[in-house]
Amino acid sequence: MKKLFCIFAVFLGMLCQAAAQQEGEIRPPAWMLGEWRNESGGQSFLLGMRADDIIWDGSSLSALVRSKDLVFSQKVTNTSYEIYFKFPADGFWYRETFSKPKGNSLTSSFADSDGRKKQYAYTSQSLPQAAETATDPQTPAPTATPVVTPVTADPAASREEATRDKIVTTARKYLGARYIYGAQNPPRAFDCSGFVGQAYMEGAGFKLPRTSKALAVTGRAVGRKDIRPGDIIYFDINGWGVISHVALVLDSKNMIHAVSENRGMAITSLDDKWYRPKIAGYRTLFSNGQIASPSRDGISVRAALADKPVSEILLSVTGWPEKSTDSIEMAMESGLHFTLMNKTGGNANFDVYFYQVGTDRAKGDHERISVKANESKELLNAFFAEKPGQYRVEIRKTGGGAALVEKTWNIVQ
Repeated sequence: MKKLFCIFAVFLGMLCQAAAQQEGEIRPPAWMLGEWRNESGGQSFLLGMRADDIIWDGSSLSALVRSKDLVFSQKVTNTSYEIYFKFPADGFWYRETFSKPKGNSLTSSFADSDGRKKQYAYTSQSLPQAAETATDPQTPAPTATPVVTPVTADPAASREEATRDKIVTTARKYLGARYIYGAQNPPRAFDCSGFVGQAYMEGAGFKLPRTSKALAVTGRAVGRKDIRPGDIIYFDINGWGVISHVALVLDSKNMIHAVSENRGMAITSLDDKWYRPKIAGYRTLFSNGQIASPSRDGISVRAALADKPVSEILLSVTGWPEKSTDSIEMAMESGLHFTLMNKTGGNANFDVYFYQVGTDRAKGDHERISVKANESKELLNAFFAEKPGQYRVEIRKTGGGAALVEKTWNIVQ
């Protein structure tokens, strides 16, 4: 934030200096002259605006070596003063619009090409009123020495903005990490809920539930138009009414999440043609400028699973045997929670086994479940892998017959 203010200060100083040398160029309007104190994020900045220089309190301008690369413009009206500047090298731009003061208050709105929007407030007890009558553009306006008053910005909003920034900054640094079921092992690997949890734990010091399903009922629901960086998106990937994936809102256009075994943690557009139709909702954990206690409304699947690393796996059971190995590895001591879709053509009872390959399946985990035709149903329990190696889920119709599903996972430490 300080860097942005410094860039603005350098730019305005360059603009004002050029105005003093070239006839006909526009200087900042008279009501911008003088000194204003901006309070944001718990730090106080003294921003002095005059016709021929910039006063900056508590920061160095010498480090802004990129200032020569700025492309900028300005717009002055009777009610506002707008500056626009960007770096040609990467096309990233900033725009800040200052309102004409009311009394001793001045506000500004800030936006950038990442979709971030912020508001700031400035105050001064002494405004250079004489400058309002200046008509000669080459005559420097008189400058008063104002008495500065503190704090006009909303502290809660500033805290929330800073926390959200830390969460998404943490998420960004793990781009490219591997996708492993049940993993929350920085910086090497995560699953989708582990990735979201790590961003909150490291960025905000806050522990979240450990499953997609639990995150989908944590905090409070918000609409698409109200989401902000750090909010949570949850997905019904198969359209079965089962939440099986989560992501973090990165900015107004993008999300960041565990994508696949090949891409790992990656950034995806919020309007991605594959993901957008599968979005089931949005949640925010913020209230009154801070993260609220994660109340979970209506959790139907074992609350005990919420704090354990469990991945949601959806399996379709047909009348034909199917064998496969999941391309995504699974972290040791993590669990798999299965939802079955019955595509056998009739109501059926199934026996579900989970065991280490090479051992007797009867000595592994087992659950029996009844599923109506063309409907899905989740198992009561999750199955956990305690040792490295290969583990398999095997699904058979109760009463005998060949296995209809055999799916294997590689368990890694």
